[in-house]
Amino acid sequence: VSADVREVLDTFRVALELQILTAIG
Repeated sequence: VSADVREVLDTFRVALELQILTAIG
């Protein structure tokens, strides 16, 4: 996995976690 793809996946995961936390809160 290239560094770029990893960076995108990390960003996507963080955004998803924030969305879940917002939905819960």
